[in-house]
Amino acid sequence: MSTKNVLQVGDDFAMAFEDAGKHVAWIGRCNQLYRKRQRGALVELREPVCLDDLPTDVMVSASWYGCKDESRCVYEFDAAIDRKLWSLEHYIGSPCLEYNANSRLFHLTNPTETLAALDAAVLQTAPAKPGAKRTRGEEAEILEKKRQQQSAQWDERPVGVSTGNERAARAGRMSASARLQLSS
Repeated sequence: MSTKNVLQVGDDFAMAFEDAGKHVAWIGRCNQLYRKRQRGALVELREPVCLDDLPTDVMVSASWYGCKDESRCVYEFDAAIDRKLWSLEHYIGSPCLEYNANSRLFHLTNPTETLAALDAAVLQTAPAKPGAKRTRGEEAEILEKKRQQQSAQWDERPVGVSTGNERAARAGRMSASARLQLSS
């Protein structure tokens, strides 16, 4: 999958959706980009949209690819006509597709890698637990932030100051060495 960080008209992209209780990925081609204004009006965007921090106020209209085989590597274009506008909150990546003029079908570039990345991204959109409001991805982000904060606190600790765990480990080592001396 491409590591591209912008989306513009004509680009292929993937979005995660829930379909009959199952989380799935759909691949589409961007037809138009819109930005929501305060009063709900939509303004057409003519420049690419940065995807680093997925903008919640940007909507996309798309033509969707339809999967042609069970391997999920071959697609036909315009399989689903969709006039609905979708929030970029559903965006999960930008897969690369190559057109085969003989078969008039599109094939995933690097299918094994791309499908693994799509499946992993879709998994991150699933609820962390049944009925949970947070997704697995949001839970992972929270856990990573906590780890970074703990790491930062550890790095800020003055030199020569030990934590309770280090003191307990040292006491355990001392008591073990003391036991060895007593048994001799």
